[in-house]
Amino acid sequence: MRRVKFGLPTLDHIGRETGTDKSAFQHDFLTFYEAFLGPIRFSTTEVLEVGVKGGASVLAWSRYFPCARIHGWDNKPGPLRAQATLGSGAVTQLADQKSLASLDAACAVADATPRVNATLGASSRGDSGSAGRSVAAAAGGGGGGGGIGHRVVEWDLIVDDGLHSTVTMVNSLAALWPRVRRGGVYVAEDLHACLHGQRGRWCDH
Repeated sequence: MRRVKFGLPTLDHIGRETGTDKSAFQHDFLTFYEAFLGPIRFSTTEVLEVGVKGGASVLAWSRYFPCARIHGWDNKPGPLRAQATLGSGAVTQLADQKSLASLDAACAVADATPRVNATLGASSRGDSGSAGRSVAAAAGGGGGGGGIGHRVVEWDLIVDDGLHSTVTMVNSLAALWPRVRRGGVYVAEDLHACLHGQRGRWCDH
């Protein structure tokens, strides 16, 4: 397993260090992803992962993309308070993939979050002492002052690792695909999780 590429740690090496199940130790997604993400590693400024779980993936993104603000959305508050999530400095937000309204609201909050404040918690990438910054704190009550928050976030990378049902994947694609930056990457993981039974019937569960 390759650890360094062009003098920099590979995405998979970082993923193995943070313990994400996307690394070669488990699902082995990251080597494949790097073929697409490597060319935009230093130009990426906005990354979103839907489905934070233990926070190991958002921590990996924060270490891989040096210029990016990382966003982590989950439908439960626990993952947003996980140690790895906080250590990533990610901007976190509750969002329910079953509801388009909830996804749209999360996007609106991301739009209203001043980048200059939201990145303060990520100033020390990989430093366990760096505190994660919640959207509510970073937004300062809605991003009103001076027009700094009045913009539309365009994502360089979106990873849907959420509820893994057809409805939630379609909802996320509908809400988020229009916001993918030109040349960006949208990943929907674990499509096989929607398969039910030997006949391969699509269902929601």
